[in-house]
Amino acid sequence: GGKYLVLITDTAGSRSYPDLLEDSIRSGDGFIIVFALDDVKSFKEAIEIQQEILSTKGGKCPVVLVGNKTDLVNERQVFPPMIKEVVNQCFRTSIYIETSAKLKKKHNNPSSERKPQNKRENNRIMLCLLRALVEQTAEIYSHCPN
Repeated sequence: GGKYLVLITDTAGSRSYPDLLEDSIRSGDGFIIVFALDDVKSFKEAIEIQQEILSTKGGKCPVVLVGNKTDLVNERQVFPPMIKEVVNQCFRTSIYIETSAKLKKKHNNPSSERKPQNKRENNRIMLCLLRALVEQTAEIYSHCPN
């Protein structure tokens, strides 16, 4: 395999710095968007970020949508039917997974399917992004520039 540079940008509060988010989207070749399963607001923000990516990139780059905090079962506010609807409508080039940074576990979500990527390079970038996710334990938004 090849080598990739992974840039991790925490966009919490990104609405206060819209230029930072726009620059990250423009320069990114793939994205990981993490939201908290116990916070509907963070899910809505993830959708907004994905829509900005789609608008800027034209739907031509890989995106990993990650539901974090699976360990907080009783506090969960974002449920599989909501996620499946959004993934099917807005995240057509995305992969969705659930994880717990606290428990350091990754779960494939049976309610959403991986949308195949046609380009070999996109697959490599997606692999890079998934590796970055496994190594990161905070809520992140990241990209792999050329």
